[in-house]
Amino acid sequence: MVNELEFLEGIIKSRMKNSTELELYSKIEVYEEILEEIEEIKASRINLNTSWIWSKR
Repeated sequence: MVNELEFLEGIIKSRMKNSTELELYSKIEVYEEILEEIEEIKASRINLNTSWIWSKR
């Protein structure tokens, strides 16, 4: 799941770099929200994995 999120994150960042200024202003808020959600999902996955590892000890 994290690899898919990192792939999606890369696509979004690439599209932000390749946008014209006008396109960028219209897209940036949406992309920033998506990137924030990706970061939250990645953080929650890490926390779940860490919790699972500690529960097995």
